[in-house]
Amino acid sequence: VRMGNNDSYVDVWLVKPDFPTWVFGLSSFYLAVVFVLALISNTGVLLLYYKVRKLRNNFNLLLMSLLVGELVTAITGIPVEFVAALRGGWDLGEFPCISLGFMMTFLGMASIHNLTAISLYRWLAVRYEKSFPKDEPFVAKILIVTSWIWSFLLAVPPLVGYGAFSVEDNGMGCAPSWKDPEDFTYTMAIFIVGFFLPLSVIVFTSADLYYLIHKHFKTIEGPSVELCKIVTKKERQILKMMLVMIGMFLFCWTPYAYLALTGVLGYSKTVPLFFTVVPFLFSKSVIVWNALIYIFMNIKFQTAALELLPEGFADKLGVILGRQKEEESEDVEDVELEDLTNRDISHSSSILAVEVGSQVCKKQDKVEKEYAQVESSRSEKPGSPVARKEG
Repeated sequence: VRMGNNDSYVDVWLVKPDFPTWVFGLSSFYLAVVFVLALISNTGVLLLYYKVRKLRNNFNLLLMSLLVGELVTAITGIPVEFVAALRGGWDLGEFPCISLGFMMTFLGMASIHNLTAISLYRWLAVRYEKSFPKDEPFVAKILIVTSWIWSFLLAVPPLVGYGAFSVEDNGMGCAPSWKDPEDFTYTMAIFIVGFFLPLSVIVFTSADLYYLIHKHFKTIEGPSVELCKIVTKKERQILKMMLVMIGMFLFCWTPYAYLALTGVLGYSKTVPLFFTVVPFLFSKSVIVWNALIYIFMNIKFQTAALELLPEGFADKLGVILGRQKEEESEDVEDVELEDLTNRDISHSSSILAVEVGSQVCKKQDKVEKEYAQVESSRSEKPGSPVARKEG
């Protein structure tokens, strides 16, 4: 880390921004909440995966890799940043800053690349459904190992002199030295490989995946009216989950990426110091959202969680989530997006068609029975047209 000119000594490891006390107080409270929520949600989902055997598939293995990284971030990085915010800025010294900068860069890159691996796995499983080895875990394991090794390699260069870690302008954490012109090549590499490229992969694979699912759903044969309604609803659900995943990625990382890019391009002075706080805090919330998304938007995780909870609490939570403990939903919505990565999409479409047909037959039988009961009751009434005709 460069210390300044020869005439004056600048302690770059001491950053105490001139913020109102409430900014640091609110930031430390926010980081504490993020720590608690991340600890509970990620640990809960990991335990759920460990205890419930039916959740142990290749797709969920990728998800667990993501959540392990989020949990490690919550345990190792957030507490240090909480302390810095609580103390009104960074005064913890050089070694803690470099250690924190490396860990948060490594884990941040791992989070982004694990999300990319999940999107890529889904796309490969559907796009190449006939040849993709869905039952073999080696593809998922290769993606996991690649994500972690690549993230590590992106975080290491500042430790060996190529780039540097420094205290954030807001004094609450440490990161790559975005503003130093001598580190331009490293910081631009981080941007291209660590943000723009993963974002492009996630958007492309999600869009193509939705197109493929829409195309296959259109080939389902069955009762036209009911099928159209249910398939349309399911497609909207899938689209909603994809948009939520992409939206979460952009919500958490885009403000911070924009802030860092202004530093890389030499425009950091145009951003008021106060506005460096919100992007910093937004980027920390990513360790909470992934676990929550997969609990509230994944029926299989919901069902597994309800089965493990005490009955009274599970019933109340089931009402909130729209599900009942130990009861099978009659909706075709139980065909999850992840099912399309665990078996052929054509097979999933067949299941969907069979379930729709079964449901429509049940509804038709119910209507016929109700109609028969009405006719029977009418025939029993004296003077009714049916009774006179029979007489």
